[in-house]
Amino acid sequence: MTTKEWTVIKMGNEVRDGLPPVLRIVVPYRLAGRFFAGLTLNTDAYICAMAHESVHAYQGIVAPTRLADAEIALGRDGDRYPWENRTLHDGWKTELDALAAALSEQDEKRTIELSRKFISTRRARRLSRDLDTSLVNLERLREWEEGLAKYTELAIWKLASTDSTYRPILDLRSDPDFMDYKGFRQQWMQEVTTLRLQSGAGETRFYYSGMAQAFLLDRLLPDWRMRGLREGGSLEDLLSEAVDTGR
Repeated sequence: MTTKEWTVIKMGNEVRDGLPPVLRIVVPYRLAGRFFAGLTLNTDAYICAMAHESVHAYQGIVAPTRLADAEIALGRDGDRYPWENRTLHDGWKTELDALAAALSEQDEKRTIELSRKFISTRRARRLSRDLDTSLVNLERLREWEEGLAKYTELAIWKLASTDSTYRPILDLRSDPDFMDYKGFRQQWMQEVTTLRLQSGAGETRFYYSGMAQAFLLDRLLPDWRMRGLREGGSLEDLLSEAVDTGR
């Protein structure tokens, strides 16, 4: 993870380089990065993005073999995964819609029902596409690696915005890009909307499906975190356990 200033420069240059020459001359990199790429990247978002990347280092400490497996799986089996298959997209869309609805649901019983729908739809999708064990494992491992990191990024932001006893360090008060984490609610709504759009979005679907399962586990199986990090099971296994026990 680069510094915030360089991240804006780098992303802005990448976006600007893709523009027609006539626009490339007049569009500054900062505007390109912030507007065209949607990279507002205030200090709040940057700190939480740093937490996302730090999770991978922590995964490497507590579960090094599993992290290696998650990295190897994509390189080994990614070319065989049916990313562009229409039936797969339809199944993923139903799964992601169920996850998004469960995240937005306040009633615990209804949350459990929607979580069960996600699990059953996922099983049916895998059967309909005849995904072998390696491809199923790719989904589970990437949700574990990137989904947990995405979850932590947003969970820390949420805590910072809701914990009345939390006080950021004083130096942040002089940073004009620091918003005291007050933008979490808007960010959360945007993330849930983005979740629904991931059925055909390549590997980023695993970031969002894993993140959503983790937030549901916070509600349905509160002691899941260290188990989810250390054990050989998957987020969906823990979620299945939670809904099977009625929690």
